[in-house]
Amino acid sequence: YPLCALAVSDERPVSTQSTWGFLGIYFTDNESVQSREFTRTLTKFYRECKLNEQSYGFDVVLAPCMDNDQGFRDTVAEIPFFTLPLRSEACEELKLLFEIYEEDRLVILRAETGELITANGRDGVELDPTRSRFPWQKAAVNFMTQDTFSAVSATPCCIILADGDDVDQSKFHKIFDALHPSGEQVAKNTRKNVRFGSLEFLVDNGDSGHTRFCEILWTLRKRRTLS
Repeated sequence: YPLCALAVSDERPVSTQSTWGFLGIYFTDNESVQSREFTRTLTKFYRECKLNEQSYGFDVVLAPCMDNDQGFRDTVAEIPFFTLPLRSEACEELKLLFEIYEEDRLVILRAETGELITANGRDGVELDPTRSRFPWQKAAVNFMTQDTFSAVSATPCCIILADGDDVDQSKFHKIFDALHPSGEQVAKNTRKNVRFGSLEFLVDNGDSGHTRFCEILWTLRKRRTLS
């Protein structure tokens, strides 16, 4: 990975051969309300991690996706972590490497080796703010979220949709248990440092916002098949 090009905002070089255990690369343009909100959430997470975690290190590098200098300067003024230069070749290479097709993605690597741990770090920051499962190794079966939903357009998926708002949560544990052996087998046959496997297993508990979208897709497919 081209991590040797990382730099802090005043362009001093940063070596990845440090005491860090994990390195997050944050791709964002920080323009929308959702983007700015997650930037604040990540900043809080980062600071709490620095203050409270002794067993491992965690640092973050901004991979700026802004289309103007002012937006970049405003973002750098707000964040406490490192950044790549705006419009840098390294940033573009990282986008290609991690298949960044949408903004607000947090990719987490093992700092010493560059091994990809998860391409869905945003879910971890938002769903596990106390870091109980950090660094969130990619699971064999995942809940449908903004990040994992990207798999739908990238690879074959097995998706279990909730049939209502009041679904017994214990049912989801049974679904996960049933899918887990197959998910583990796919994971074993998936090469390292790829975002998605040859088949992804997703469970939607009805509140991801994507349930209706998937239902519409399947309805259209059925109509096409019948015609």
